[in-house]
Amino acid sequence: MKTQSNHDRNPTANEILAMFTAIANDPFGSLRAWKESTGKKIVGCMPMQIPEEIIHAAGALPVVIPEGNEPITAASKHIQYFFCGYARSAIDVALKGKLDCLDGLVTQDTCHTMRPLFDIIEANHPFNYMKRVFMPVAVAKRQAKPFLLGELERFKASVETFVGKEVDDGSLQKSIDIYNENRDLMRRLYDLRRQRPGLITVREMVDVTLASMLMPKEDHNELLKKLLPALAERKPPIPDANERVRLVLTGSLCEAPPAELLELTEDLGGIVVDDDLYTGSRYFLTRVPSLPNPIEALADAYLHMTAPCPTRIYPEMKLGPYLVNMVRRAEAKGLIIILVKYCEAHDYTYPHMRRHLDPAGIPYLMIKTEHETSSVEQTKTRLQAFLEIIRGR
Repeated sequence: MKTQSNHDRNPTANEILAMFTAIANDPFGSLRAWKESTGKKIVGCMPMQIPEEIIHAAGALPVVIPEGNEPITAASKHIQYFFCGYARSAIDVALKGKLDCLDGLVTQDTCHTMRPLFDIIEANHPFNYMKRVFMPVAVAKRQAKPFLLGELERFKASVETFVGKEVDDGSLQKSIDIYNENRDLMRRLYDLRRQRPGLITVREMVDVTLASMLMPKEDHNELLKKLLPALAERKPPIPDANERVRLVLTGSLCEAPPAELLELTEDLGGIVVDDDLYTGSRYFLTRVPSLPNPIEALADAYLHMTAPCPTRIYPEMKLGPYLVNMVRRAEAKGLIIILVKYCEAHDYTYPHMRRHLDPAGIPYLMIKTEHETSSVEQTKTRLQAFLEIIRGR
């Protein structure tokens, strides 16, 4: 009987997930390899809402700059310790040359912590192309949309000049379609996790999202199209998922949560069925609408984001009710709030979240994380106690 060769068969779910993990674990090495093989430009984007589609339509690769995983040293003389770990790490990896595979850098006026990054990097380790994108904070004001449309047009013109390619409506719409396809595929993956918890671990899910931030969306889409059917045949890595405590994670607005925290959550008997993480649903939930003018479509997507952002001002959309609905939709029994140390925007939102979670009867645990190593044992003890309280309800 003729056997199927490795070249003919479809990759297994484990093999596809391993590809995502390899990229997530070595982001800068992966980007260097991609650049050497293609010769194309790479533009790094700081979190959280930079319209990557504009860069993609110009023929360059937009990537979200991840937090480094080594001690912060070079950045220490440029930025105070009481800035968040992501901000300090982004400066650190830039000054150490880790980002030299990038041809350009785009930052957004996200919060006052992120604002100095552009100036510090420009003064000490500049890139050939550097651009600030100013997005309105009070998104419901009547001035917000006209301002944003002008800012996106200016951004598009600067990208066109840098890359040397005009971005017309047709090419921008094509890029939006590719990104929307990625968003749809990621939604399907999240739907599958809610329906069949344990089929994919929380660490694997974060790696899938991280990889999407670091590789061409076309390639990521093709892997997702293979992963979704392959998961149906996968032996679940967490076979007793239905006996575990169903959890939702929220937080880490600019970075991936610590790997040890993700692993502890499931090692101690929890099972993550949904999340509100930046390296999770926040990155892909907002679909760009179909409009005759693609720039206006990008503006509308930003002004009507699916997940409320603590750095923006909404008259009605609030993070507390959003999380209550997410927990109920996922039929979760508890919520873990991951607050990054010195993230003031998220800190200010925490009391508001509690005002909605408490009346809803949703158990929650707030865990503070930071770039520097924190006490894993203390976190483990608190997580164990939290899960035991939920089991005893």
